Amino acid sequence: APTPTPTAAPTETPTPIVTGTPTPTAAPIDTPTPTPTATPTPTATATATPTPTASGAQGDAPTPTATPAPTDTPTATATTTVSPTPTATPAPTGTPTPTATPTPTPVAVAPGSPTGLSASPVPGALGVSVDWDDTSGATSYSVRWQAAGPGSSPKLGVEAQSSDASITVANYGEWVVQVGACNSVGCGPIAAQRFTVSPTGVERLPVPLTLIARELVRGEVTLSWPARADDGGFAITGYNIVREHTPAGSSSTVTDAIAADTGLTAIAKDAESADGTTYTYYEYVDTDVEEETSYTYYVRAITSEGTGDAEQAAIETLLQTEGVPREPENLSAREAVPGQVTLSWTAPADDGGFAITGYSIAREHTPAGSSSPVVETVAADTGLTAIAKDAESDDGTTYTHYEYVDTDVEQETNYTYYLRAINSAGAGDDEYISIETWLPPEESSEAPSADSLTQIDSPIIAWIYYH
Repeated sequence: APTPTPTAAPTETPTPIVTGTPTPTAAPIDTPTPTPTATPTPTATATATPTPTASGAQGDAPTPTATPAPTDTPTATATTTVSPTPTATPAPTGTPTPTATPTPTPVAVAPGSPTGLSASPVPGALGVSVDWDDTSGATSYSVRWQAAGPGSSPKLGVEAQSSDASITVANYGEWVVQVGACNSVGCGPIAAQRFTVSPTGVERLPVPLTLIARELVRGEVTLSWPARADDGGFAITGYNIVREHTPAGSSSTVTDAIAADTGLTAIAKDAESADGTTYTYYEYVDTDVEEETSYTYYVRAITSEGTGDAEQAAIETLLQTEGVPREPENLSAREAVPGQVTLSWTAPADDGGFAITGYSIAREHTPAGSSSPVVETVAADTGLTAIAKDAESDDGTTYTHYEYVDTDVEQETNYTYYLRAINSAGAGDDEYISIETWLPPEESSEAPSADSLTQIDSPIIAWIYYH
């Protein structure tokens, strides 16, 4: 029987063992972990077992050749490169979060005073351009204007939305503009600017010069001022007079317009200057004043173009003691003869309502070799008869003045004399004057020489005696 062909044992292909990739250790928080590179798994190669070939004579049972055991192909082990575990970087210490400071709620306030205020009058017109700097916090501006000087209240003005305005004044002259910055709270402090509105070609309207206020008579203030040569190109037609005072028992100042327009005829006076020239001055008497009260007077010239700037003078009225005369006037002192001082004066303007009967005279001086002044009564009551003198004024009228001679004075000594008028109510206010006596030349015992004689056409021979 035929020998069956042995069937080759199937070769078993070993299953490759794949070593898994180790799971990487998780990196610390915030530290990046490098990704490991995986080594590819090799494919296992199986070796085929050859089929044995039968040999020998027919009929002989061949000896089968042992099939060698398959050699296992070593399983490739996947190599994994393990990255070193990085050292965890410590988390940075965080910067402390600052505590927020609460923002205070701003308190609304009124704006401050405007700055840079200026007023530019239009030449020859009554219009004025007013400008100022923008003020922080302001939403509008209040603009008001008034004539300069007392007795004039701010006019109803305009409200401006920007830092400029155009206004129109009533007439030529000196004016003041006032600007305040405003918002929802109110208006802040005002800024003021003085300006002059003048006709074309005229810088400013005339101002009275050298205004003087005197109380020549009790209860009356006499104002006087010279006429002005420069009238600004327009003739002065009169003067406006205003006064301010605080009445007794009141804390408020009162402003009175005592003369809206004086005219010129009633107040013009003529006088003569020291050089003999004649000039005109003006005089106005305020007959309604209180005693022991301070008054300030403002006088402004009036022309066809308006009212000019004000000139002012202040005076405090005296206590009106009933019946006592005022001080003597025009007191003078001279040393006409060495060792004698002659005083001369005229009667007071106000005798207090009673006839003056005489004068009291006192003097003050510091004797030689002393440091203390001495006050002496020279005449307690002079009377009038012995001292009255008649004189003639420049205009030919006759008037009375008084003279008293002090015959007991020292050489080179300063004397101050005090003079008071007396009537039945007593002695009034004093007037005083000072004089320094002089050292007379030494007298010579020699007779004058013939050379010192001067012959004149007269039986009288006169000579000049030189010392």
